[in-house]
Amino acid sequence: MNSAILEKQRKSLSADKLDALVAVAPESVMYTCGFVIPSLRIQGLHRRLAMTVVTPDKHALIVVDMETSTAKRGSKWFSDIRTYREFEEEASGLFIAAANEFGLANGRIGIELDYLPAMDFAVIQNGLPKANFVNADQIFLELRSVKTQEEIDRLRRAGRAADQAHYQVQKRARAGMTEMEVASIITDTLYKGGIEDITVLVVASGDRSALPNVGPTERVLKPGDLMRIDLLGNIGAYCSDVARTYVVGDPTAAQAAMWKKLVDTLNALKAKIRAGVTTKEIYQTFAEKYTSLGLKPTTFVGHGLGLSVHEHPWIAKYDRFERPLEEDMVLCIEPYYVGETEGYQLEDEILVKKDGFELITDQVDTSRLLQISA
Repeated sequence: MNSAILEKQRKSLSADKLDALVAVAPESVMYTCGFVIPSLRIQGLHRRLAMTVVTPDKHALIVVDMETSTAKRGSKWFSDIRTYREFEEEASGLFIAAANEFGLANGRIGIELDYLPAMDFAVIQNGLPKANFVNADQIFLELRSVKTQEEIDRLRRAGRAADQAHYQVQKRARAGMTEMEVASIITDTLYKGGIEDITVLVVASGDRSALPNVGPTERVLKPGDLMRIDLLGNIGAYCSDVARTYVVGDPTAAQAAMWKKLVDTLNALKAKIRAGVTTKEIYQTFAEKYTSLGLKPTTFVGHGLGLSVHEHPWIAKYDRFERPLEEDMVLCIEPYYVGETEGYQLEDEILVKKDGFELITDQVDTSRLLQISA
């Protein structure tokens, strides 16, 4: 990434009539500072808050002392790095000091209140009693929805590494393997392809294919089994999210017919995607297509992708999510069907262009249900 992200935030200050924009949520902090802060990605370390403060002419990063060396090495454009001693100080105290130094004591400050702990907000309000605080969560979601070129490059690399893992499953998996052995093929391919860590690895075969978000087990693949695989790996904290469905051996007529419904739906959705089309238009296309195929539409069929696996924009039935697509948004489009004993999922990553889209996950031919050797 580059300073384009800081420039986007400074434009937002003017548009939203703010004197400062403060990131608190891990994704927004890493988005702003441009590198991975490991403590922010470890569950349970919620007191290791980090914050970025951006004003029209200044910007500062606040991190726990454990991350001092990481911040100094990783930062491309944050020279003002302030650290607090864990168990002795809090990020909120350093923020108050920075705000006073930056002339924000009486300012209008956008800060992510959906993430900031109540105890920290109380400390900040007490330390800056004349400041006016505005919830900036929606501002950051909107800023992050349109990607810079370096963000796009990371997302391309992550998505294609995940798609290559699917290709290797199709090539190397076979009946008699366990789900865990299939997972080994995936993890080996992902790490060799540049993926730095794996957030979610769904490998669900047979009747387990109908279960959402389950990991691999010692279940043995048998001829006729469906196997649903969803891969969420990261490069520089930017996510992949690519799902495919396989059959062991030849598909039944019913399995092939169900897959064709998903493919036809995905193709109808892709035909709509371009800058300017609204998410509601795309969802309506999905709902009409699914209904015409005898399927019940799910409440959403796509989402943005970036530092979170689910980002704005949402392609969903709810009016509050309606917005036009913009060039350089990265989307996941995922029609799926889950019955009592079988689950099907087809998910591609797409870069929105002015007059159409770029298919990021283009290494596997999904026009037919993917087969592995029986």
